[in-house]
Amino acid sequence: MGRGAVAVLNVIEQTGNMHIRDFSNCDGPCFNIGTADGAFLVAAMARAAEAGLSDAVRVELTLETETLTELTGHNVVGVVEGRTDETIIVNAHADGWFDAAGDNADGLAVLLAMARHFAEPGRELDRTLVFVASGGHHSRGLNGPSNFTAMNPELGEKTVLVLNLEHVAQRAIRPGEWTVDPTEQPMSFGIDNESPFLIDVGRRGMARYGFNLNPEFRAAVPGDLGGYRSFGAPRVQAIHSGPMYHASGDVLETISAPGLERAARFYAFFVRETAKAPREEIASRAGAE
Repeated sequence: MGRGAVAVLNVIEQTGNMHIRDFSNCDGPCFNIGTADGAFLVAAMARAAEAGLSDAVRVELTLETETLTELTGHNVVGVVEGRTDETIIVNAHADGWFDAAGDNADGLAVLLAMARHFAEPGRELDRTLVFVASGGHHSRGLNGPSNFTAMNPELGEKTVLVLNLEHVAQRAIRPGEWTVDPTEQPMSFGIDNESPFLIDVGRRGMARYGFNLNPEFRAAVPGDLGGYRSFGAPRVQAIHSGPMYHASGDVLETISAPGLERAARFYAFFVRETAKAPREEIASRAGAE
């Protein structure tokens, strides 16, 4: 924009003619153009240049924006009581762009399945489970986890682990080729305290249920888990942003049904193992003696 441009047109290299959230932050009017529309514009400009008519090419676009204030967001909270009041929080954000099948209906589906599973008679755990379907994921002022912790400060000392479910069962789509692999996309697995115990649980769960994780366990846990930082408990999530991220192509057909089952079994195993472990093991840090 500093060179005199009045707007920026971003051609999104996706299959078809999808809409996609603007990531450019170009400090001015920015328009994301679908692949088909972009190809048409590029071809039109090329033909105009060949004919010596480049100066005659005009594009007219209208940008309409609206700022909304005084809004209210909602978290939906379910509690499955355990034998003690020590708590494991399981979070999945409930809002999303477009159809939001992979961001984050799949994570929300696994959260609901886990809540039903652990609420059944005979499945009581040593620790209490708090399930949070959080709102405001894409709105800083309405951030669900930050508001949840502010409204429930008494949970801070009781919480031993926070687990976030996000992008858990998207099909593995190869960008550029637009082919689909028979498995789900591989995900990065973050454990912010790099606890040897939690890493071991993750590895055992991967081997047992075939959950498609990158075996390099990292400390980075971006996204909703930032809102739980004030509780001081270890935070864990598996996440990956595929080519349909925040795009109108994020539809039900991009979700793997077997992948949903693998994710649900993996996370239920992770919760069961953590629920019976000493708090010191969960909170231990890599390299600590």
